[in-house]
Amino acid sequence: MKIKLFIAAAFFFACVSVRAQEGPGDRAQSEHLLPTGEAVINIPTAYTMYRASYNFNVFVYDQGGVQLKAFVGVHDNIYFGISFDMQHALGGDTLKPHIPGAVAKIKLVDGFRYVPAIAIGYDSFYEGKNGIIDNAKSFYNKLMNGPYFVFINPYVYVYRKNEKKDLYYNDYNTILHGPYIVFTSPIYLFKSEQFIVYGVRMPVQPEFRPHEASYFFGLDIPLGRYFRIKAELERVFWDLRRPDEWFVNCGARVVFFDQLGIEFDLLIESGEQLNRVLKIEYRGEF
Repeated sequence: MKIKLFIAAAFFFACVSVRAQEGPGDRAQSEHLLPTGEAVINIPTAYTMYRASYNFNVFVYDQGGVQLKAFVGVHDNIYFGISFDMQHALGGDTLKPHIPGAVAKIKLVDGFRYVPAIAIGYDSFYEGKNGIIDNAKSFYNKLMNGPYFVFINPYVYVYRKNEKKDLYYNDYNTILHGPYIVFTSPIYLFKSEQFIVYGVRMPVQPEFRPHEASYFFGLDIPLGRYFRIKAELERVFWDLRRPDEWFVNCGARVVFFDQLGIEFDLLIESGEQLNRVLKIEYRGEF
């Protein structure tokens, strides 16, 4: 049933996208009415940045986590950079820095009528948290639900690892990295331009998790040049399992002088505490 609903929704999504791409004067998709972005909230777009331009942003997430990210356009269709995540960077908890990860994107297709822009890349993304894990700090819970349990009863450990999400070892609320492929199409509704984003990605750092490959979908709605609202559906696992772990995100962004952007987002997971995210971004040219 879930698969049928997903296919029907995807078909409707595609039909609306194709029909709405007939913009003013049937302009080519590579000629946009408003500036495009390299990301929506927690998912990438298929758009890149101009050669010799740069982007630096700070991503502040739950429990004082901070991610620093910077990338540079080496070509109009290619950029490279690096990201560095620090859990508990703000507040009184112990700082937990992580190994920096690479950031890269290559735009394969600019996009034109009825054909979306297409890009492949490698980037970081926030993975959320599980409320039960926050309470699993006692020695007993670490022993019974953590990786050491494999020495006590390996058969039960394998079952728990495959079937349950509330294990101590499965510690989310962090930044993961992985490859992706993404498609982006502008649509023209109400005499304005919006952007539809969809794709697939897989976490590989700090742990290789092929079974957690997931789909993502996004909508970016500019309201003039300096303000835009956004929405996402992400972490939709490839086999559509565990819909209670899918993320529904929304946010708003304000831009000052075409260079400084401030964004406030809400990351929502069923049954979990609302996660508030602040993103500050500065872009310029060499």
